[in-house]
Amino acid sequence: MADPLSPELLFRRGLAQFLHDKGHGVYKPVGSYTATERGIYTSGPTLPAADNCIVLTSLPSIADGRADLTHRVQVFGRVKGNNIAAENLEQAIFADLDHTENTPPSFYISWTHRFSLLHFEADSNGCSAFAATYYFRGRR
Repeated sequence: MADPLSPELLFRRGLAQFLHDKGHGVYKPVGSYTATERGIYTSGPTLPAADNCIVLTSLPSIADGRADLTHRVQVFGRVKGNNIAAENLEQAIFADLDHTENTPPSFYISWTHRFSLLHFEADSNGCSAFAATYYFRGRR
């Protein structure tokens, strides 16, 4: 069965490419990631087995009138290392997303902001994580 081209999926793919272009990870629409790459996955909320990854999960979009739409995306990052490593990745992504316009490009986004943030301590594999929810306000 073909991959559905929902607006949320298209948006996550555009965001994944933006994060790739900014150097936060590697986005491959097809194929697998190597052990040294921080893969950017658009198939959330299922978490990959990778110790170093970014997972994008869409929350239901909010329609505002006939022409405006707010995309809501959770950015989950998992990093091998302590909480500081996860915080550094989260802050680098925050710096490129929060309070920006036209991010990601080509989606007519007028404003982006972080709505929530939660840090997770290291698990039994020694991986720390974060979950940040971003709102992207723009046109349909």
